Amino acid sequence: MCDPDAHCDEDIFVIRWAEKWSNANMSGHKFKVGQTVSYLSVSRGRGSRSDEFKIMQCLPPQGGDYQYRIKSANERHDRVAKESELERPI
Repeated sequence: MCDPDAHCDEDIFVIRWAEKWSNANMSGHKFKVGQTVSYLSVSRGRGSRSDEFKIMQCLPPQGGDYQYRIKSANERHDRVAKESELERPI
């Protein structure tokens, strides 16, 4: 796991690779940049909601599941989450 204050090569690769995709290629995404979502935390058990997160960037699919870079106001770091781990807030 990476130190939140350090840059991880994997994170940099994902972000740089995603920057090559245009918004036209992201049309299959369920959520849009700026939208607020609930993150279904695996560590808290499937279906358990954590804080609300904002979609920061749409990322290419991996394993047939779209991905997003998300950010919580309560955390200093961003996360990468699969579309199947996100829901619209209640």
